[in-house]
This record gives sequence, C-alpha cells and structure tokens, in this order.
Amino acid sequence: MVDWLRQQALASPQALAAAIEVPRGAIVETLLEHGFAVFSINPKQLDRFRDRYSPAGAKDDRRDAFVLADALRTDMHCFRAVRLDEPAMIRLRELSRLEDELSQEQTRAINRLREHRIRRRDASQVQATLKSKPLTLAPGAADAAQEHTLLLLPRLRLLHRQRTDLTRRISAILEELASAAEGQSEHHDAAILLSLPGLGRKVAAMMLSEASQAIAERDYHALRCYSGAAPHPEGTRHQSGKKKVVLMRRGCNERLRNALYHCSRTSIVWDPASKAAYAQLRVRGHSHGRALRGMADRWFKVLIAMLRNNTLYDIERRTA
Repeated sequence: MVDWLRQQALASPQALAAAIEVPRGAIVETLLEHGFAVFSINPKQLDRFRDRYSPAGAKDDRRDAFVLADALRTDMHCFRAVRLDEPAMIRLRELSRLEDELSQEQTRAINRLREHRIRRRDASQVQATLKSKPLTLAPGAADAAQEHTLLLLPRLRLLHRQRTDLTRRISAILEELASAAEGQSEHHDAAILLSLPGLGRKVAAMMLSEASQAIAERDYHALRCYSGAAPHPEGTRHQSGKKKVVLMRRGCNERLRNALYHCSRTSIVWDPASKAAYAQLRVRGHSHGRALRGMADRWFKVLIAMLRNNTLYDIERRTA
C-alpha cells in the first residue's frame, strides 16, 4: 500500500494526506514513518459528512473512503493531525491500560472469595471464628468451600504480584520521563504534570498516555472535551423560554474521565484554593460530580499555562 501511495504522490510523501477514523495502529504508524501526513476524525463527524452524499444512510467501505478524502479536502479544520508518540509514552499507555484490566480481574476474584463471609474481618477475628464451634453443614459442603478457596488464592496472589510489578514499571517510566530534561532549562511534561498537588502515579500515567497529543499541543479545548470536562456542545440548544438545559458530555475517553475525577477529588484535599472553589460550587447548588468537573476545568487552565510557560506548579503564584 505504501509503495502504491508513493507512486501516486510521485515519490513525494509530503504531498499526500491520508484521512482515517482511528488515530493509532500499525497502518497509521507506517504512513507516518514514511513521511505521509495523517489526519483523524471522530466517527460521528464522519457520519454527518456521509449525509452529504447519501441522505438515505447508505454505507460501505468505498463510500466511506471517498467521504473521508473529500471531507479532508474541503473541511480540513474538522480533522486533527496525527503524530507519533515517543516510545516511552506508547509503553506507558499499554501498561496503564493493562493495570486497569488486572485491577478489574482482581476485584472479580476478591468478590468470589468474599462469598464465604470473611468481609470486614481482620486476622484475629478470623482466627477467633475458626476456634469457635462451627455450624453444622451438609456433608461435603465444608470441603467444597475449602477447595473453592484454595483454587482462588493462587490466582489472587498472581494478580497481586502482576499489579505490583506493573506499578513498579509505570513508576520507573514516569521517573524516566520526569528526569529526561534535568540540567536543562526546560521541564518535561511529566515533571510539570506530577508537580500538581494531589496528583499521583496512576492519574498522571492516564493523563499522559490518553491525552498525549492534546498535552503536547497545549490544546486546552481539546483536553477538556476529550476528558468530558466541557459540557455537551448541543446542550445549550435545549431551551424554551427561560428554560435552558446543559447536558453532560458522554462522548469522551472514559479512562481520562476517571483520571480527571480522582485528580479533582484529591485536589480539594491538598490544595486550599481548590477546596474553597469546590465549596463555592456546592453552595451554588451544583452536585458533587458537577463541582468536580468544574474543578477539573480550572485545573486544565492552570496546567496548560504551566505547559506553555514550562514552569512547575507554584502555590504562591496560584494564590497571587
């Protein structure tokens, strides 16, 4: 495919632009490595562009390819230029997502073990219960429960070791990124992000890996939309008379939304200014979640200013 595209571009890859929905993958990386410009678009936007050529809703791969190419030619401002992330960022993204998968698997295994009524008990309470007179069970019930528990414990130990190893690897990558610019006049984005109050390893890994392009481009609007902090763009259109409804943005990156929630939640504990702003939002009648999204929007403004000026977080400058 690349050879054919080079022939069409007369051996000048920079003269050809490719449009695609998914902004990452083997095809995208191959095109970028060979010098082609690649632009991505949200699938919902592509669906709207498709209505230009087929109001009946007909859809096939050939038509989608034509719609993508023609829309890129006429409406390039609706597309986003795709760039290759640095190797450490790609590795960080995969490890961070794998950590979430292992966490979910561990939770499921723990829930299966908790069916045997050992919830909220420490070791001394469990030991006292084991020494007390047991209830009379049907023959074989105790043996079955014991076998069930013995089968689950090795799986829990394995998941715990894997999560511990992932934590160590992710921390090492973040330290490597944060110290990459030591001794220079500029700070790495990881060091700037980690300087925010209350922001830890897991949230920093999610934000750096899931919003790498928006952070690299210092794009405040893309960052708040991609994370769900911005309200729905069509929410203000639901109005009749004096009634106006603003809807929560559902189309966003769920992992980034979760990172944003925990970042805002911890900031009101560690940062006095955030705590005061959160209290004001609650007094105005906002729910807990809505107030946290408002806090996140404020932190995005601070973060983008820090990234553009290449400065670490300074509470004195924030207060001033």
